[in-house]
Amino acid sequence: MRKKLSRIAVGALTACMLTGNCAGMVNVLAAEDVDITNYSSDEKVTLTIQVTQDSVEHGRMYNQEILDGFEKMYPNIKIEMNVVPDNQQISLLQTQLTTGEVPDLVHLNWDSTNTYRYDKNFYVLDNEPWVERLADADGLKLPIDGVADHIYMFCPEIGIEGQGIVYNKAIFEQAGITELPKNYDELLDACEKVKALGITPFYIPGKDAWTTQVWATAAVGDLMENVDTTLLEDINTGKRTWADSEEYIDILDKYNNLVQQGYTNENVLADDYNKAQEEFINGNYAMICMGDFFLTAINQQTDSIDAGIFPIPWRENASISHSMGGGLFVPAMAKNLTEARLFLNYLSQPEQLEIMQNIEPYVPRFSDGPEGELAPYQDQEREYMETNGKCTQLNDYLLVEPSESWKLYQDMLGGDKTAAEVASEWSDIFNQLMQDKGIEGF
Repeated sequence: MRKKLSRIAVGALTACMLTGNCAGMVNVLAAEDVDITNYSSDEKVTLTIQVTQDSVEHGRMYNQEILDGFEKMYPNIKIEMNVVPDNQQISLLQTQLTTGEVPDLVHLNWDSTNTYRYDKNFYVLDNEPWVERLADADGLKLPIDGVADHIYMFCPEIGIEGQGIVYNKAIFEQAGITELPKNYDELLDACEKVKALGITPFYIPGKDAWTTQVWATAAVGDLMENVDTTLLEDINTGKRTWADSEEYIDILDKYNNLVQQGYTNENVLADDYNKAQEEFINGNYAMICMGDFFLTAINQQTDSIDAGIFPIPWRENASISHSMGGGLFVPAMAKNLTEARLFLNYLSQPEQLEIMQNIEPYVPRFSDGPEGELAPYQDQEREYMETNGKCTQLNDYLLVEPSESWKLYQDMLGGDKTAAEVASEWSDIFNQLMQDKGIEGF
């Protein structure tokens, strides 16, 4: 049993994507009444799933046992996996969305709304049969222009995805650090104790621009949600600029101060992310500002390093930042819409969730999902979130692509700009990006 969009609907959707005038269109798709729980068809279908190389290597949903099980359950459907290099995903998908030649399912990070506009290009999943089994449905509602009303992404796990300061527990013990830093002075004290051992306290792999923004996107997330709760709205409506926020400047200044005080690797702009992993495994430094994906990468290479993560202590008892991670989206122009929905419903079933849990333990998002034994650092993250709360990283709420600010962070860490100068220049760039996007107030 299949249901295709009418030619009128297809034409309207194509016009919507080309002109940007898509008001209401995707919500029409969300109301489709095909009952996928009673699916039956003999028509041969090729279900295309587009994923990045990284999501295949680290994603539980694309395990061959799971894919084979779907094809066995629905013999008329053949899955075709389209694996693209990570650095080609954005340009490829933007072209596909423009032409309408889209895959049936695509794996994206949840914070990609500013790149792809979920509300204009993807199917709303609010009424799917698996939604009622979610333990945290609101957690899957993605922010569009700062408002999170609809579910666009399928993701079987509650993302811990913590971002903060990853640390080597053995080095901390050797340095006599018995309590994790809860404020910036205590962080500096920890750096001093590590440095006295002849070990580099802090590592910044600044050659890769994206690594320089983890401190800011995590700490500013805490600032927005727990200190200056109107900052996000004011920034996104033009009432204030980044240069107007003393706390934002202070956050940047505290990161830069680690370099100025000699607590980091000698040339932060010469070392990259891969070297950061190697040096951490070799015990050559104690701390790095990263996400728990860094810990996962370390654990995949060795089990000899006992490491943990704590919030960036830019203020007393800050919350730990987290990101939703990624999941599967259904493009509004998908040719096999019913089969795409069918695959998501299949993934949500306890049998598939059990296979995923056995691949790598996670916190289940479904109320009937099996529990797994988390890694110690994941338990530590969850404990922090339950004790001091959690905040969403800044990048997930910006209305424009933030990568221009990363270059400014590189300039600051390289000694070419002050934190205040970065805030001023980022304000000008941000305002222009918002103007170019036609955001009201700019």
